[in-house]
Amino acid sequence: MSVSDIGESTVKAVETLHARVGTGTVAVNTTSPAAVRGALTRRTWKADAGDPFTWRTGDKTVKLPPPERALGLEFDGVVVEPADFPENVGRQGMLYTALTRANRLLTVVHYKPLPRGMKTRP
Repeated sequence: MSVSDIGESTVKAVETLHARVGTGTVAVNTTSPAAVRGALTRRTWKADAGDPFTWRTGDKTVKLPPPERALGLEFDGVVVEPADFPENVGRQGMLYTALTRANRLLTVVHYKPLPRGMKTRP
């Protein structure tokens, strides 16, 4: 997968989560939201005029908050693209926060190698 594919893969994951959580809430946590916003736009999603972090299509909604604004928020389904989250020495940091926003389903999509600590052990 390449950077140009990550937006499309993320939006596909959002649509899959919507199908699984029904009327529940869905969010995307990424440090590179431009590709996701572009893919949402290409699939006829629209940014909410009153909240630029909320996108809608039909009866579906997805939140796209910056990682630093996700602390304390919870969603039924979350898509995380972890590759570019800054590494914090001795602490979990923003990536940990992003990964723990899901209270039901978490989907990880990536186009770069996974960060240390997320790699599968041999």
